[in-house]
Amino acid sequence: LFHIAEFDPYLYLKIIDFPTEMLTIFDFALTSIFLSKNLTKKIGLKKKVRISFTNSMNSQDITIDSISPKNLNKLLTLKGIVVKHSTRLPVMTSAFFRCEICSFETFSFIERGKLIEPVYCYCCKNFHSFKNILNRSNFSDKQFISLQEIRCKEENEHFPLNINLVAYDENTDKVRIGQRIEVTGILRISENLFPINNSPNRF
Repeated sequence: LFHIAEFDPYLYLKIIDFPTEMLTIFDFALTSIFLSKNLTKKIGLKKKVRISFTNSMNSQDITIDSISPKNLNKLLTLKGIVVKHSTRLPVMTSAFFRCEICSFETFSFIERGKLIEPVYCYCCKNFHSFKNILNRSNFSDKQFISLQEIRCKEENEHFPLNINLVAYDENTDKVRIGQRIEVTGILRISENLFPINNSPNRF
Protein backbone atom coordinates (compact mmCIF):
# COMPACT_ATOMS: atom_id res chain seq x y z
CA LEU A 1 0.00 0.00 0.00
CA PHE A 2 3.00 2.35 0.11
CA HIS A 3 2.72 3.12 -3.60
CA ILE A 4 -1.00 3.90 -3.22
CA ALA A 5 -0.25 6.28 -0.32
CA GLU A 6 2.31 8.10 -2.47
CA PHE A 7 -0.01 8.24 -5.49
CA ASP A 8 -3.22 9.25 -3.70
CA PRO A 9 -3.22 9.70 0.12
CA TYR A 10 -7.01 10.13 0.14
CA LEU A 11 -7.48 6.75 -1.59
CA TYR A 12 -5.09 5.15 0.90
CA LEU A 13 -7.11 6.45 3.86
CA LYS A 14 -10.31 5.12 2.29
CA ILE A 15 -8.72 1.66 1.97
CA ILE A 16 -7.65 1.73 5.63
CA ASP A 17 -11.04 2.90 6.92
CA PHE A 18 -13.33 0.93 4.58
CA PRO A 19 -11.34 -2.14 3.43
CA THR A 20 -14.32 -4.41 2.73
CA GLU A 21 -16.04 -1.91 0.46
CA MET A 22 -12.78 -0.92 -1.27
CA LEU A 23 -11.89 -4.57 -1.93
CA THR A 24 -15.24 -5.01 -3.67
CA ILE A 25 -14.68 -1.90 -5.81
CA PHE A 26 -11.10 -2.91 -6.71
CA ASP A 27 -12.19 -6.44 -7.55
CA PHE A 28 -15.03 -5.22 -9.78
CA ALA A 29 -12.77 -2.73 -11.56
CA LEU A 30 -10.01 -5.26 -12.20
CA THR A 31 -12.43 -7.92 -13.40
CA SER A 32 -14.01 -5.38 -15.79
CA ILE A 33 -10.59 -4.52 -17.22
CA PHE A 34 -9.73 -8.18 -17.76
CA LEU A 35 -13.06 -8.89 -19.45
CA SER A 36 -13.07 -5.77 -21.64
CA LYS A 37 -9.57 -6.41 -22.97
CA ASN A 38 -9.91 -10.20 -23.02
CA LEU A 39 -6.77 -10.55 -20.91
CA THR A 40 -7.90 -13.77 -19.28
CA LYS A 41 -7.35 -15.83 -22.44
CA LYS A 42 -4.25 -13.91 -23.51
CA ILE A 43 -2.45 -14.42 -20.20
CA GLY A 44 -3.90 -17.89 -19.69
CA LEU A 45 -5.45 -17.36 -16.27
CA LYS A 46 -7.44 -20.31 -15.00
CA LYS A 47 -8.48 -18.86 -11.64
CA LYS A 48 -10.34 -15.73 -10.62
CA VAL A 49 -8.16 -12.68 -10.10
CA ARG A 50 -8.04 -11.68 -6.43
CA ILE A 51 -7.16 -8.37 -4.79
CA SER A 52 -5.12 -8.26 -1.57
CA PHE A 53 -3.63 -5.36 0.39
CA THR A 54 -0.19 -5.62 2.04
CA ASN A 55 2.37 -3.39 3.78
CA SER A 56 0.18 -0.68 5.22
CA MET A 57 1.94 2.28 6.78
CA ASN A 58 0.49 1.70 10.27
CA SER A 59 2.62 -1.40 10.95
CA GLN A 60 5.09 0.64 13.01
CA ASP A 61 2.45 2.20 15.26
CA ILE A 62 -0.11 -0.52 16.00
CA THR A 63 0.65 -3.60 18.10
CA ILE A 64 -1.65 -6.29 19.49
CA ASP A 65 -1.55 -4.55 22.87
CA SER A 66 -2.57 -1.18 21.40
CA ILE A 67 -5.61 -2.42 19.45
CA SER A 68 -8.75 -0.50 20.45
CA PRO A 69 -12.44 -0.50 19.40
CA LYS A 70 -11.74 2.31 16.91
CA ASN A 71 -9.70 -0.21 14.85
CA LEU A 72 -12.69 -2.54 14.28
CA ASN A 73 -13.51 -3.26 10.63
CA LYS A 74 -10.40 -1.39 9.52
CA LEU A 75 -7.24 -2.57 7.79
CA LEU A 76 -4.35 -3.32 10.15
CA THR A 77 -0.81 -4.63 9.78
CA LEU A 78 0.55 -6.55 12.77
CA LYS A 79 3.80 -8.33 13.55
CA GLY A 80 4.09 -11.38 15.78
CA ILE A 81 5.09 -15.00 16.28
CA VAL A 82 2.92 -17.93 15.22
CA VAL A 83 2.17 -20.03 18.32
CA LYS A 84 -0.64 -22.25 16.97
CA HIS A 85 -2.34 -23.06 13.72
CA SER A 86 -5.04 -25.43 12.59
CA THR A 87 -5.23 -27.71 9.59
CA ARG A 88 -6.62 -26.42 6.31
CA LEU A 89 -10.43 -26.47 6.34
CA PRO A 90 -13.01 -26.12 3.57
CA VAL A 91 -15.42 -23.19 3.78
CA MET A 92 -18.40 -22.62 1.50
CA THR A 93 -18.27 -19.45 -0.59
CA SER A 94 -21.40 -19.95 -2.69
CA ALA A 95 -24.21 -22.45 -2.30
CA PHE A 96 -26.13 -24.17 -5.10
CA PHE A 97 -29.86 -24.68 -4.49
CA ARG A 98 -32.42 -26.68 -6.45
CA CYS A 99 -36.17 -26.61 -6.01
CA GLU A 100 -37.42 -30.10 -5.16
CA ILE A 101 -40.76 -29.44 -6.89
CA CYS A 102 -39.91 -27.82 -10.24
CA SER A 103 -36.08 -28.31 -10.29
CA PHE A 104 -35.41 -24.58 -10.62
CA GLU A 105 -31.73 -23.89 -9.85
CA THR A 106 -30.06 -20.86 -8.27
CA PHE A 107 -26.89 -19.78 -6.47
CA SER A 108 -26.66 -17.96 -3.16
CA PHE A 109 -23.42 -16.27 -2.13
CA ILE A 110 -22.04 -16.09 1.39
CA GLU A 111 -21.17 -12.63 2.66
CA ARG A 112 -19.40 -12.05 5.99
CA GLY A 113 -20.01 -15.65 7.01
CA LYS A 114 -23.77 -15.60 6.46
CA LEU A 115 -25.65 -17.65 3.88
CA ILE A 116 -29.00 -16.30 2.69
CA GLU A 117 -31.04 -19.31 1.65
CA PRO A 118 -33.77 -18.83 -0.97
CA VAL A 119 -37.21 -19.02 0.64
CA TYR A 120 -39.58 -18.63 -2.30
CA CYS A 121 -39.48 -20.27 -5.73
CA TYR A 122 -40.67 -17.89 -8.44
CA CYS A 123 -41.27 -20.73 -10.89
CA CYS A 124 -43.61 -23.02 -8.97
CA LYS A 125 -44.72 -20.41 -6.39
CA ASN A 126 -43.85 -22.55 -3.36
CA PHE A 127 -42.17 -21.65 -0.11
CA HIS A 128 -39.21 -23.48 1.48
CA SER A 129 -38.85 -25.91 -1.41
CA PHE A 130 -35.10 -25.48 -2.07
CA LYS A 131 -32.43 -28.02 -1.20
CA ASN A 132 -28.71 -27.32 -1.01
CA ILE A 133 -26.62 -29.42 -3.44
CA LEU A 134 -23.17 -29.62 -1.85
CA ASN A 135 -21.29 -31.18 -4.77
CA ARG A 136 -22.26 -28.21 -6.98
CA SER A 137 -21.48 -25.55 -4.38
CA ASN A 138 -18.16 -23.69 -4.32
CA PHE A 139 -15.64 -23.97 -1.51
CA SER A 140 -12.37 -22.29 -0.57
CA ASP A 141 -9.66 -23.06 1.99
CA LYS A 142 -9.51 -21.62 5.51
CA GLN A 143 -6.97 -21.89 8.32
CA PHE A 144 -6.99 -20.61 11.92
CA ILE A 145 -3.76 -19.05 13.22
CA SER A 146 -2.88 -17.77 16.70
CA LEU A 147 -0.41 -14.87 16.62
CA GLN A 148 1.55 -13.74 19.69
CA GLU A 149 2.90 -10.23 19.99
CA ILE A 150 6.62 -9.54 20.04
CA ARG A 151 7.62 -7.63 23.18
CA CYS A 152 10.82 -5.70 23.68
CA LYS A 153 13.14 -6.35 26.62
CA GLU A 154 11.61 -3.55 28.70
CA GLU A 155 8.18 -5.22 28.51
CA ASN A 156 9.21 -8.78 29.32
CA GLU A 157 7.55 -8.67 32.77
CA HIS A 158 4.12 -8.55 31.07
CA PHE A 159 2.53 -11.67 29.66
CA PRO A 160 2.43 -11.46 25.82
CA LEU A 161 -0.97 -11.15 24.22
CA ASN A 162 -2.37 -13.31 21.41
CA ILE A 163 -4.72 -12.52 18.55
CA ASN A 164 -6.56 -15.05 16.39
CA LEU A 165 -6.27 -14.86 12.62
CA VAL A 166 -8.16 -16.52 9.78
CA ALA A 167 -6.24 -17.13 6.55
CA TYR A 168 -8.02 -17.94 3.28
CA ASP A 169 -7.14 -19.62 -0.03
CA GLU A 170 -3.54 -19.01 -1.11
CA ASN A 171 -2.60 -17.74 2.37
CA THR A 172 -3.23 -21.13 4.01
CA ASP A 173 -0.37 -23.49 4.89
CA LYS A 174 2.14 -20.63 4.58
CA VAL A 175 3.33 -20.41 8.19
CA ARG A 176 4.86 -22.68 10.80
CA ILE A 177 4.93 -22.52 14.59
CA GLY A 178 7.63 -20.18 15.87
CA GLN A 179 7.83 -18.17 12.66
CA ARG A 180 7.86 -14.37 12.82
CA ILE A 181 5.39 -12.90 10.37
CA GLU A 182 3.77 -9.62 9.37
CA VAL A 183 0.11 -9.86 8.47
CA THR A 184 -2.32 -7.38 6.93
CA GLY A 185 -6.02 -7.92 7.43
CA ILE A 186 -9.38 -6.59 8.58
CA LEU A 187 -9.95 -6.54 12.34
CA ARG A 188 -13.25 -8.17 13.26
CA ILE A 189 -14.92 -9.67 16.33
CA SER A 190 -16.41 -13.16 16.24
CA GLU A 191 -17.58 -14.84 19.43
CA ASN A 192 -17.64 -18.35 17.92
CA LEU A 193 -14.37 -18.20 15.99
CA PHE A 194 -12.44 -20.42 18.41
CA PRO A 195 -14.86 -22.56 20.43
CA ILE A 196 -13.44 -24.39 23.43
CA ASN A 197 -13.17 -28.00 22.37
CA ASN A 198 -10.58 -30.65 21.63
CA SER A 199 -10.98 -30.67 17.89
CA PRO A 200 -7.60 -30.86 16.11
CA ASN A 201 -8.99 -28.60 13.37
CA ARG A 202 -9.28 -25.71 15.84
CA PHE A 203 -6.28 -26.25 18.09
